[in-house]
Amino acid sequence: MVEDYGVNDDITNLLDTFDYYIIPQFNADGYVYTWTQDRLWRKNRHQFPDDVCDGVDLNRNYPVGWGGNGARGFVCSDVYYGEAPFSELEHQDVSQYLYDLKDNKGVEFVHFIDFHTYSQLLLSPWSYSETVPNPVDYTDHVNVGTAACEALKKVAGTDYTVGPTAEVLYEAAGSSNDWGYTSNGGLGAKYSYVMELRDTGDYGFVIPDSFINVSGRETYEAVKHFGSVIMSEYGS
Repeated sequence: MVEDYGVNDDITNLLDTFDYYIIPQFNADGYVYTWTQDRLWRKNRHQFPDDVCDGVDLNRNYPVGWGGNGARGFVCSDVYYGEAPFSELEHQDVSQYLYDLKDNKGVEFVHFIDFHTYSQLLLSPWSYSETVPNPVDYTDHVNVGTAACEALKKVAGTDYTVGPTAEVLYEAAGSSNDWGYTSNGGLGAKYSYVMELRDTGDYGFVIPDSFINVSGRETYEAVKHFGSVIMSEYGS
């Protein structure tokens, strides 16, 4: 986007209208561990002295629905939800920063997207339960998300499925998109998603680096579409 600023009118308008807050790698310690010890490690590296297992699943440690379906209280589980909502240092640092922007510096969050892999899914709230009523913004979530994925598809023909996590995938209490969306203790961003990038299972979590470029280009188109729609809705 920075390279397109001043060159592409659409991108220039987006960056003149919105501030983008980007966290390149949320689970830095866990990421390093995937390259040094366990390629498919999922959790962070929180060490519990009295347990044989380490780590908390950071995407079960958000406060919305914390400790509910799709998360486990057993520390050796890959989806261990932690000792309390936002118990982890990663969450404490990032949430404090974002809350400060929202509560003290007048930032209105309108879009939140958490990139994961894999499955080619764009997942909207709710994640924590399949039985609760859909959010009031459900129709916009699905319609705008579907249009964004259609823009993505034009790059290389990649198909995405769009819908609430609990319906499209599974229940996942304590997930980021629920926290990004809710105004009660969250960011209050109307358009809040988890995006599961390529592929659908041929390579899974170890997709070859030859796919990085095309995945980035197509995802960029989705992000641009979101920005254009949100700019039209909220005004420039």
